[in-house]
Amino acid sequence: MKKKVLFFAIAGVAYLILSSYSKGGQALDGVDGTGAKGGGGCSCHNNSVEPDINLIVELDSAGAPVDHYVGGKSYTIKISGRNNTTYPLPKFGFRATAIAARGAGTPAAFNLGTLANSNLPKYCQNTPSGSFTVIEHTTQIPATSGNGTYGTTYEVNIPWVAPEPGSGSVIFYSVLLAVNNDGKVTGDKWNKANYSIDELGVPFIITGNTELCVGSNSTLKCPKGGGVWSSSNPDIVFVGTNTGNLIARKEGTATIKYTLGQDELATSVLVNPNPTADDIMGFDNVCTHGIISLSTNTLGGKWSCSSKGKICYVSETGEVEGISEGTDQIMYLISNNCGVASKTKSITVYKGPDAGVIKPVSSDLCVGESMQLSDYVEGGSWSVSNPAGVISGTGLITAIHEGTDTVFYSIKEGHCTARSKKVMTFYEKPNVNGIFGNASLNVGTKATYSSSTPNGIWTINNGNAAINNKGVLLAYTEGESVITYSVTKGPCLNFKTYKVTINNNGK
Repeated sequence: MKKKVLFFAIAGVAYLILSSYSKGGQALDGVDGTGAKGGGGCSCHNNSVEPDINLIVELDSAGAPVDHYVGGKSYTIKISGRNNTTYPLPKFGFRATAIAARGAGTPAAFNLGTLANSNLPKYCQNTPSGSFTVIEHTTQIPATSGNGTYGTTYEVNIPWVAPEPGSGSVIFYSVLLAVNNDGKVTGDKWNKANYSIDELGVPFIITGNTELCVGSNSTLKCPKGGGVWSSSNPDIVFVGTNTGNLIARKEGTATIKYTLGQDELATSVLVNPNPTADDIMGFDNVCTHGIISLSTNTLGGKWSCSSKGKICYVSETGEVEGISEGTDQIMYLISNNCGVASKTKSITVYKGPDAGVIKPVSSDLCVGESMQLSDYVEGGSWSVSNPAGVISGTGLITAIHEGTDTVFYSIKEGHCTARSKKVMTFYEKPNVNGIFGNASLNVGTKATYSSSTPNGIWTINNGNAAINNKGVLLAYTEGESVITYSVTKGPCLNFKTYKVTINNNGK
């Protein structure tokens, strides 16, 4: 596909010096026709473009115009002009360059791909111009066809090597001045054109890291260059307009947009907070066999001790138990994707009394029932952590309602208090609904019994009949039997009974 651009009047100022008597070309202050910041024009001849100097820029590959480029491949930038005026214009000059779309029109415009600096067409040279390089005339160039009158053509072909894959879009800029060769600046005509082209297969997508930490940086990219980046909330995520560089400023979410002409892409960028840990609160000493509770206002962290349990042990909830005399460092560590934060607290362990061991081993109890606890160390005091149960001064614990409770037995000796503990679970007795089925049946027959309470066990009190786990009873001998349906919950059992009369076949 052949892609052409006819570029007409655009206001601006630049200088392409090529009169009927000049021997070379020079551009000053940047030329819009080269993609740099500035205007476009040839003020040394006149200030207006001439639309009847038709100017076309195209990219050519092996004699065939193309509408894309392949990274690293060699091409020809073909600049073609035609005199459609009534003025005789037999010679011309030009200036052209290849600029990255993402920097075009700014003071930082830069070349994309490589413009040849050898084997150039006759009357041409490669010239540095600020941050980029241009190809331009060295003297007046004869028309390609015609004697300067209407229909005269001007053409120049410039070698260009495409940039490496993934470089994005490129814009070819050019300015062409047709001259009448009368030794004066009057009567000469100029026009300019550009041609934008994408890399083959360049997707219109946003790539890059979209989850950041406060204070961190990242860069979003779109393979199709030349667009503009923006942020829905720069206070959360700032983005460089032309670079896609991100700066995460504070916790939150911002939408980053990439706009290229009429097309727009958007992606959400999440900024996570850096972890912080609050101070550890609680006593700074404990006795061997004793327990203290530490806490912090920061949730979700992990407790540890530097001695790894040799001087003291710390639980997942921050309870510190003294193991042996000495000093230990308790650490509370909080972490997330943005790093790690921690706080430490020095704990001194003093030699303290032995709080013994609470017995019995059994730790389950039914609501309303009691259990006598004991400890081989005498003289201590009993307590519980919450009101799921109550305990007397002698260690008799009674389950009040369903739940979990911790029983403590504390021994005080000097300034040290040691305590042993026992976690107990209290269960409500299960509710069992009644039994349904025949109240009598004959010897040798069957009957099925049921209860609306699930997961129970069927039993019978004598050998007059047998009942299986599905509630099916088979009568053996005459007499009375009692069926029991039992349901358990933890250590707690509840049941219902049902009397069945077995007849000897009605005799």
